[in-house]
Amino acid sequence: MEVGSEVPAGASMIVAADGEISVVDGMVWAELARAPGDWRSRRVIHRTEDQITGITVGLGDSQVILARRGGDFWIEQPVEDRADAKLTGDLLTEVAAMRKSTFVDDQGVALEEMGLEPPIGYVELRSASDDAPSRILWGVSDSAQPDRHYAMADGQVFTTETNLQPYLEKPVQQWRSLELTSMETFEIDRLEIVQPGQPPLTLVRDGADWQRNEDTISFTAVSELLYALTQQKADRIQPEVTSASLDSGAAQALLKVTMEGADRRQTVAFYPSSEGGLSATVEDRRAALWVSENEFSEVVAKIAEVKAAERVKIADDEQVQSGTGGLSSDQQR
Repeated sequence: MEVGSEVPAGASMIVAADGEISVVDGMVWAELARAPGDWRSRRVIHRTEDQITGITVGLGDSQVILARRGGDFWIEQPVEDRADAKLTGDLLTEVAAMRKSTFVDDQGVALEEMGLEPPIGYVELRSASDDAPSRILWGVSDSAQPDRHYAMADGQVFTTETNLQPYLEKPVQQWRSLELTSMETFEIDRLEIVQPGQPPLTLVRDGADWQRNEDTISFTAVSELLYALTQQKADRIQPEVTSASLDSGAAQALLKVTMEGADRRQTVAFYPSSEGGLSATVEDRRAALWVSENEFSEVVAKIAEVKAAERVKIADDEQVQSGTGGLSSDQQR
């Protein structure tokens, strides 16, 4: 294709292709006249968030290693624990959106001065389909443009406006989840609740309603309980108190809640704590979580509301005749 002149008083251009002359939108020239460097990809990581199965965050000699287990990320080193879902998700979002602001091809500044040899820190990403992980080396900020940092990936040095520094500086304690459950409300289809001196309570999702043992109750009361459980957050981790020591000790749990979904199951148990408040154990975690009395009381109150919720009346077209031809007493209510 040969590109000719612009059409006077118009936003079009004349081009010739295979001997045929045509008038086309003038914007084609803006694309063809790009500088060679403008054709380079500015993406740093060519993976989507759901493809990433492992993350390593390093700063100096310290590092935090995370790996995906099912739907959650877990810390594997230097401790083993469930990772904070929001913090991990924010890091993945930052990395996925990371772009190269400028390319540093002619390195008038040495790698040492850019903080890349050795690097100040790094983020390494692994996926199930790749043999070699992707590593982003992190350097100092650009003195000419302090809002940009030097970085390097796949041998290419560049500057970026994405800031990974806050994630690199976080100690492992801040990567540990304070949430009692990683399940979302919509993932929970069944609840088993055990309180001392009270009969067990089973809740099973049934379409738009829930089955409370043998009764059908409205979704409203159960949804508030689910929200209280999934939004429950501990104040801190009790590394000196293990789930095994509480579960096998003499202390009786004040409350046990088992949450189940299609392929997930998590049990949370609350015990009296010597520090005030309560110690909460989560089935698949080693350390206990310290929960305030107010947080615990909120869950207990929502359980009481579920127990007190009125049964849903059965519609006429759903009523079933009893053996004598009439409606049973339960169906008549």
